[in-house]
Amino acid sequence: MGGGSERKRLQSGSANRSNRGASEVIGIVLLVGLVVAGLTLVVAVGVPVLDDSRRNAEIRAAQTGMVELDATAERVGRQSAATERLTFDHGNGKLAVNDDRGQITVRSVDFASGQSVVVANESLGEVAYVAGETRIATQGGAVFRHSSGGTTMVSTPEIEYRDGTLLVEYLTVEGDASLDHRLQIRATNRSAETGTDAVANPIESPQALTVTVESEYYTAWAAYFRARTPGRVSVNHSAQAVTVQFVTGSPQLDIRSGLTGTAPTGELRLTGTGAYTDSYDSSEAAYSEDDATGHGSVRVAGNVSSGGDATVRGDLYSGESVELSGSTEIDGTVHWTDSFERNGADYDGSERIDGIETATPFSSIVERQVARLADENDNADASAISGSSLSTSGSTTTITAGQYSVEAIDLDNEELVLDTTDGDIVVGVRDYVRLGGAQGSNITVRGNNSVRLYVASERDVTVSPTGLGQRQVNVHVGKKSHVTVPGDRSSQFWTFGTEDFNATIAGGGSSTTRATFTGVMYAPTRNGSGYSYVKQADVYGAVVSGTTTLGTKGAVHYDQALAATTDSGLADDVPWVTYLHVDRNSVTVTDAD
Repeated sequence: MGGGSERKRLQSGSANRSNRGASEVIGIVLLVGLVVAGLTLVVAVGVPVLDDSRRNAEIRAAQTGMVELDATAERVGRQSAATERLTFDHGNGKLAVNDDRGQITVRSVDFASGQSVVVANESLGEVAYVAGETRIATQGGAVFRHSSGGTTMVSTPEIEYRDGTLLVEYLTVEGDASLDHRLQIRATNRSAETGTDAVANPIESPQALTVTVESEYYTAWAAYFRARTPGRVSVNHSAQAVTVQFVTGSPQLDIRSGLTGTAPTGELRLTGTGAYTDSYDSSEAAYSEDDATGHGSVRVAGNVSSGGDATVRGDLYSGESVELSGSTEIDGTVHWTDSFERNGADYDGSERIDGIETATPFSSIVERQVARLADENDNADASAISGSSLSTSGSTTTITAGQYSVEAIDLDNEELVLDTTDGDIVVGVRDYVRLGGAQGSNITVRGNNSVRLYVASERDVTVSPTGLGQRQVNVHVGKKSHVTVPGDRSSQFWTFGTEDFNATIAGGGSSTTRATFTGVMYAPTRNGSGYSYVKQADVYGAVVSGTTTLGTKGAVHYDQALAATTDSGLADDVPWVTYLHVDRNSVTVTDAD
């Protein structure tokens, strides 16, 4: 029995050793498997990471290389016969010249004639590096990085505005459709400066000046124009185009008469009893009837007619015909162009002239200003403005210095105080300004700075001035209503209108119900569409429109200080261009020999 037990122990020990050996083998196999799996995972994850890192490094290098290429091309393009070589390491990406990518157009439109002049219009071209979804390109003198996530401008072009001068310097590129690493950049066909050829400097006549870029990178162009120029920027997404607009000429307005009619097809009518003009000088004192002077001249591009006992204490100018009647009195010289009928009127003398100069319409300026103010304003700082609605309190509402946008200024037995103590107030009005109500309404200017209203006249308001029936107008100052400025300083309150701007300043028949307007109403037209009507009211300053009627007991007191006014505030609101310089630099990019 003892022998049998010993054999069992031996067999059992042998089996245990065999099991331990098998476990060691299995452990080694598992360890090897884990190592292999780990290596596989490292390779699977690490290789793409390395590829992304390598690709990003190539893109960064390509971006640096494109900035260098752009700078070299600009330098070469500014020289008439220059050639330079450089190396562009584009790795696995592709490098090419695309002659037909991008377009630039510089255009001016004369406000008076509507004539359009194309200063420049040509293809920009580009040199582009493409790797997957990423494109890095130089176009027009700027460098862009474009991908599915959007477009950014890496380096900026030479298009800038400074102190009334607009410089448009751009680069055009042509060359090989496919490029290697070694490049040759050669100046080709460089044009002379075109700004002085197509548009004479300094630019004196008011014009709309636009720079339009059509490009795949148009959003980055738009961002640049908004950040680096004061022009009005508009974007056409469907056309992949951006336009920046400026105004040329001078912001100084020449206002030499109390009444100015700018439309050759329009008319000045002096009608009814008590129509009257005279003058004062607000730089010396407020208006006083006792101290009023005889410089209340009227100047009209069209015809002049009169009736009743109208009195003009000053000269009368007409670019067409003059027909006086009744007991009209002209305390000055009648200047006429086509014909002059006296019909018993009293006047100091007459002279035939060769027409008169007229003011240029401001429609484009007004519309652009209203649009700009709708986009960029201080409405959030004014408790009286909610959205684009002016909320009056039923009594007195005050607005302080700033730039605002409203749909309308509609006052009914209310007062709007425009406090300029801390600076100018600029308001873009989409539709109209109305001062009405049985007790009248007031706009009161406080402080020594200026107020400028830009009225786009998109919608009219219907009013019923005494004896005029219903009128659709864009400014109305009714019975017992007043626009007042300290010291009757008319140059502190400007109302700018479009060509279809209509205004009535019409009060009641008694001294307590008359209307008053202190300021300048400036809405010149090319035709007789826009009009102003002054009846049973006093204007202290000046009115400029297409057709004007000075009716019963209507008086215009010309502020002689306006003749010396060199700053209407327009220069602060509008990016005026007095000098335009357009310069094209052209290069050809090819493989180096």
